[in-house]
Amino acid sequence: MSDSELCNFIKQIQKDPLKKVEGLTVRKVYQLQEHLKECSNCLRITDEILKGNKDVKSDTNSEWEKSKYN
Repeated sequence: MSDSELCNFIKQIQKDPLKKVEGLTVRKVYQLQEHLKECSNCLRITDEILKGNKDVKSDTNSEWEKSKYN
């Protein structure tokens, strides 16, 4: 992914931080990690997202939550 695509990806998450992210591969996660080291704007947005959503309760009926106990 290009830097502009990564910035747009972060901006989409900013619009709806609780929306399910689909199609995220390990490669994209690593690209995002590297991008955040270089792009101060995306790092700022990410920090705001994390700060604003740290107390959101998880859905105990979600597939992700169920898989943690199996």
